[in-house]
Amino acid sequence: MKATVVLRGPATRVLLAFHRRLPLDAPGLDVLGERELLEFRLERATFG
Repeated sequence: MKATVVLRGPATRVLLAFHRRLPLDAPGLDVLGERELLEFRLERATFG
C-alpha cells in the first residue's frame, strides 16, 4: 500500500515540522505526494 503523502527528512527536522516549529519547505525536508493533505492535518493536529 502506498502513502498519500510522505514527509521525509532527519527525525529532528520532521518532528520540528510536525510541531510547526519548522516550515515544510525548510532545507532537509521533502514532502512527497499530496502536500495539501499534510498541511490540512497539521493545521488541525494538537500535540501535547
